[in-house]
Amino acid sequence: MLLTLPPTMRLLHKTTKSLAPILVCKILAGTMLLGTAITSYAEDLKSVPFWTVQQGHWLSENTYMDGKFNTKIKHYGTIFSIDVNATEASITERKFYPPGYFPGSAVGLEIPESMGVQLVQISKAHSVNNLQAPGSVVFSPLNAYRAGTEDKIQPVTQNSALFTSTNKSTKQLAYQMLISLPNPNTRIVVNLGLNPEDKIYELGPLRGVSVFSAVRIQHAEIEKQQKLLRQRYNTGVVVTTDEQGKYKATWLENQ
Repeated sequence: MLLTLPPTMRLLHKTTKSLAPILVCKILAGTMLLGTAITSYAEDLKSVPFWTVQQGHWLSENTYMDGKFNTKIKHYGTIFSIDVNATEASITERKFYPPGYFPGSAVGLEIPESMGVQLVQISKAHSVNNLQAPGSVVFSPLNAYRAGTEDKIQPVTQNSALFTSTNKSTKQLAYQMLISLPNPNTRIVVNLGLNPEDKIYELGPLRGVSVFSAVRIQHAEIEKQQKLLRQRYNTGVVVTTDEQGKYKATWLENQ
């Protein structure tokens, strides 16, 4: 036995049926737009407590050891300048190495071992959407030698974060760094250089360890501190990167 719908019900059914494709399309379009908004969303870094407290200028006392905790550089200095806007963090590092074999060998340049080296590096990091770690950033390649790595910072608490550097081809960690700001004027960083998995048994898991202990300084103090550090470490050459991202040396006139 067939049931016949009343005229008003037949009209409602017909209208609903004809509107269904339109409603489905609108829902799908709305979902796609929402998805685009979510994936392209980048959190305002200036609203993230970790970046708020880290922004500024830092004078740091450092040391560097190998994986067996033998001193490679007993002492060197660094000036960090960290600037943050809504979507980008810019970090300028001025490292002052004492005379010796390591500084020149580290940058692949022929530098007399009697001469200290100032290494200047500028990093750019862009905000990414990470709901689990708000304020996370991914770095643009630091230079031509770092093009094969993925570097990022993920805040862990309001005053600490984890930096990781991963080899893009092997997916293995090359560096892991803990950044901690126990108070607004103190910044402590422990950086671990890690050996590849296939060399852990032979060399141990550590390639090297760097420790940075920094205090906040004002912008007006940067030039004064740079002059003092150059004198302290007998700096004869400043190493930067050229337009191709390769290291280049500029010799100071007073050396």
